[in-house]
Amino acid sequence: RMINCYGLTGSGEDYQLWLKRNRCYRPPLNDGHNLTRTLEREAAYEDRPDLYALIQGERKKTQICTSNPEAVELVIRSVNKYLDKHPDLECYSLCPDDNWDFCECENCRALDTGHIDRGGLPSISDRYQVFLNQVLEGISKKHPDTLISTYSYNPNHTDPPQETPVHPNTAVFVTTNNFCSAHGSGNPHCPSRADFVSLLKEWRTLTDHVYIYDYDPEPYCGGLPWPMRAAHSTAIPIYRELGVKGLALHGQNSWAVYFPAYYMAAQLLWDSSADPEEVYWDMLNRFFGEAAGPMREYYDSLESSFLTFEERAAWGMDDYPKYFSSDSVMKAKEALEKVNQIPVSDRIQDRISMVKHSFDLFDSYLQIRRMENPTYEEFQRESDRLQGAVDGLSGMDPNLLNADYAREKLGIALGERFAREQGFINQWLLCGPFDNLGMDGHDRVYPPEEEIDLKGSYKGKNGVTVSWRPNRTSSDQAYIDLRKEYKQNEWVCAYALCWVTVEGDEPKEVVFRLGNNDTSKVFLNGEKVWDQRGARVASVDDDIIAVTLPPGTSTVLLKIGQAGLNWGLYFRITEPDSRQTPKGVSATIDPPGAQ
Repeated sequence: RMINCYGLTGSGEDYQLWLKRNRCYRPPLNDGHNLTRTLEREAAYEDRPDLYALIQGERKKTQICTSNPEAVELVIRSVNKYLDKHPDLECYSLCPDDNWDFCECENCRALDTGHIDRGGLPSISDRYQVFLNQVLEGISKKHPDTLISTYSYNPNHTDPPQETPVHPNTAVFVTTNNFCSAHGSGNPHCPSRADFVSLLKEWRTLTDHVYIYDYDPEPYCGGLPWPMRAAHSTAIPIYRELGVKGLALHGQNSWAVYFPAYYMAAQLLWDSSADPEEVYWDMLNRFFGEAAGPMREYYDSLESSFLTFEERAAWGMDDYPKYFSSDSVMKAKEALEKVNQIPVSDRIQDRISMVKHSFDLFDSYLQIRRMENPTYEEFQRESDRLQGAVDGLSGMDPNLLNADYAREKLGIALGERFAREQGFINQWLLCGPFDNLGMDGHDRVYPPEEEIDLKGSYKGKNGVTVSWRPNRTSSDQAYIDLRKEYKQNEWVCAYALCWVTVEGDEPKEVVFRLGNNDTSKVFLNGEKVWDQRGARVASVDDDIIAVTLPPGTSTVLLKIGQAGLNWGLYFRITEPDSRQTPKGVSATIDPPGAQ
């Protein structure tokens, strides 16, 4: 059963028709981050902060206080009211909000078992199951058959509860975000996906209602190939054998490149005993006609190195070029050249053109990432080719490529070369790392926030003495890779400092453009102008921060926190309405008086 497909234009008529044709049109089983929204219908945070999570001594709207009896009763009332209005609803979502900032009050913490989740943090799964059990009992008189859904997700609630019984009407969506994003379950090269299968088995011993929330493709690849067709072919029969009930697919509205995987998933979810090879050939023959043979060669070439890449593929594009060997890319290109020799109808030619545009996007991206010592003109030529592929593909049909998303995510590659020509500030003074376990360091005021003392030294993470020093980033690169700077993998934060000078006697309206993993704060002359707490992948220009720079020299201080794996930042200053570098504005790591 395909439960849902996020990111695939769920309201579009074409998408609805695709669901019907592929027999996936059954009403979805509800999931989604819905916990605080459920309580809000009965008690808004502004009126009753005491019902919400206690974080570092302050009530915050990150989650709710699940041990508060009144909060539980209000959630039961809210769910019952909703189900009274929607009596045919099969499942109500009480999936936690999209963070791991759960309540720290004594009563909530007393329900924790001390188990360390496979995500690396102390598990809250037991306390949350206690809450779910209470809600399910509370709605059982009026709605005895309704399921309540939750997520197996994030670093502190991926594992099942260790001591708390699971109510039989608990539906759990086991997400793959903590596991390899490239290999399907059953891939012999991937211990991460083997662990995912183990997790499914753990949940299946506790409830009959186990579903999978999978990402195809990984969320940040911007319309580039992420060949999951063969992965679905291997994984879905395994899921069926384990008793998994269905799949919620988090996809992208970029059908030109991802449709083989989506089609395969839809067909095997309908009949997991079907022969994947027969399904695959049937799709190719119907879609590409006489060109099916070389088009099979094209897709197989891209899959060949992707499936055998032996490292865990994490979210983000840092390692993307490693997934595709030069030989596999060349074979894919040769397969498309074979297609040129085959006469086909105009309709099939349009489909082939779609794939060719998609390959141009892919190939230009890899060229940009793999270039050795290019001139700026060579770099610009490939950049223009990449932009042309985006325009060509989205111009054929907006559903073939989410163009805005592609430009945002693929812009990262453009920041890997000639950074200063594009206006990126890539020279900073750094101070860190400091502790950021559970992202608590984001709101903890470390000494660099209180005073800029370039000669000062401080107590950092694990008691190590830290002080200010320049970063080591190449002058070509826009991305400041803090993970490499500090050789740290998780739960740290650091500060980045520079001085920005405005020539003349007038203030200057500009925009700070920031993209970073994960949390961030920005201070201008000691005043906080930006605050973002949450885990994410760094993308160029994610955050647009309008500021006024006074004449003369200003201090710009960034605080960047890591929540696991990649850690770093992009930062540039532009005109308010364009990406042009403002005239008369310069940045340096030399403090005033030393310039």
